Amino acid sequence: MEGENLKMWLMGSNITPRRHRLRILMGVVEGMSYLEEWPEVGYDLRTSSILLSNNLEPRISRFKIRDQSSSRSRKMYKFGVLLLEMLVNRRPEEEFKRGEAGFIEYIRMHYPGNLQKVIDQKMELTQNTFDQAKQAIGLGLMCTDASSNQQVSLGQVFDIMSRANQSCRFLASHNAISGFL
Repeated sequence: MEGENLKMWLMGSNITPRRHRLRILMGVVEGMSYLEEWPEVGYDLRTSSILLSNNLEPRISRFKIRDQSSSRSRKMYKFGVLLLEMLVNRRPEEEFKRGEAGFIEYIRMHYPGNLQKVIDQKMELTQNTFDQAKQAIGLGLMCTDASSNQQVSLGQVFDIMSRANQSCRFLASHNAISGFL
């Protein structure tokens, strides 16, 4: 798996658990937070530009120096698209005539009441984890909503993702204990 990108991982695996996707997303957010210290460095978040190590640690691999088009709102928009793509497992540029705009419109059309049609079935969600995926889609839609004051900051995304990651770890340890008893 070393050197495989996120796009290949999502397409190639039979089952891609939600906790693995969440861990990858948390690593991307941590990488974005680190790169905030160097505002002159831009990056292009796409599933094809996130490389994965053997233990699924993400590595942002496409950078731009002194890129004026890499505003904070644009970076949050691209993270939102990445988040949505990971939950839906569809390619905006390949599967939608209007690319990312069509992809986001497709998800908005099904949010919140009809998400079972869009969420990737390979995650094998329970009702509880389905609700968490629904919240994550809401976060992704907020990140991509550049037309209003709804767009969240990287700090807010970091906090939300950290809480989701802790919740996922708690559920995993609880399930392991329940299975043991």
